[in-house]
Amino acid sequence: MNGEVVKHTPVKNKDSGQYIAAVLLCFFLGGWSAHRLFLKKWSSAIPQLVCKFLTIILLIVAIVFTCNGHTIITEDGRELYEFATWPWIVWVLSFIAYHIWVFVDFIILCCGKFKDNNGNYVCYQ
Repeated sequence: MNGEVVKHTPVKNKDSGQYIAAVLLCFFLGGWSAHRLFLKKWSSAIPQLVCKFLTIILLIVAIVFTCNGHTIITEDGRELYEFATWPWIVWVLSFIAYHIWVFVDFIILCCGKFKDNNGNYVCYQ
């Protein structure tokens, strides 16, 4: 070796079966990072799964905070149920952000610009 750096130039992977499978997995199971796991992109599949589980935990927290609300009796004798709304706001924001990530993956996959674990584009012939 004479010290030259060899760069990997991405090529189009013309395996249409892999492309179709990845698109369908992203559409139907993208929320569980199935397309990234199928393409063996572990470095981004694991963080995506962690975000999914974090969203589920935040949903459970919001439900618990709702169930632990309390009843208030107003001056005119009406009963009002009061609970914290911030857990729901946090959950909705995390849910939207996570699913935007999955939707962007789907668009990139459909455009043929998504790379597999070797750095090659996954695209249809």
